[in-house]
Amino acid sequence: MRETGGELRPARLRGRVQAAPVRRTSLGEPDGTVGLRGRRTRLQILRAALDGLEEGGPLALTVEAIAERAGVSRGTVYQYFAGREDILRELADSLESILMALLRRMGPLGPTRYGAENLRWWLVEFVHVCVDYAPVLRLWPQLLPDRDAVLAPGGAVARGFAELLRARVVETGGVPATSMVAMGVLAAGERLSLFLDLPTADEQAIYATLTVAVQCTLYPDTPPDVLAEVADGS
Repeated sequence: MRETGGELRPARLRGRVQAAPVRRTSLGEPDGTVGLRGRRTRLQILRAALDGLEEGGPLALTVEAIAERAGVSRGTVYQYFAGREDILRELADSLESILMALLRRMGPLGPTRYGAENLRWWLVEFVHVCVDYAPVLRLWPQLLPDRDAVLAPGGAVARGFAELLRARVVETGGVPATSMVAMGVLAAGERLSLFLDLPTADEQAIYATLTVAVQCTLYPDTPPDVLAEVADGS
């Protein structure tokens, strides 16, 4: 992953880790607000934790290991976070925040090229987020056993997606999307994200397969030429 303009961006994809504004009486501005330098340090620590999870798993994720990977002292980590669990909670909060923001960016859907392209864009972005946060999603039960998974049925993200998808489809005369259909779309996107790092993975084919499957579920009467164009990414 690389840092660009204060955001953490993976080398290949576009998702990012977000660091929530915090207050520390011993750091930053006189009123205790962490300034730009402090926010960058927090992002650096969160990025190190995410990369550490990906490479070594939860057992290797200690405050010492995070500090070494982030290039800061152990004391600096504790200035910003209460400990390992606090870092994990912020990663989870960041993931949920990004997904909720992504929901609000879904454009109009429909059996047209415009609607299908909007669907493809949203699904690709969702898969990107799943790739960026793959270790958090995969290891959630071990990392946060007392907290429901971010994509769990009944959670804020799942409920929000189901309501949004239902509204979008009803507006344009498609097949009303049930909560089960919505959960199926989220689950499919998350699972397909696991294949993107395989040496033989064809990203465009993965995006096309997912888009066409969801489009045909929501709008069975979508013209074949629209499906072909969206599948080709043209």
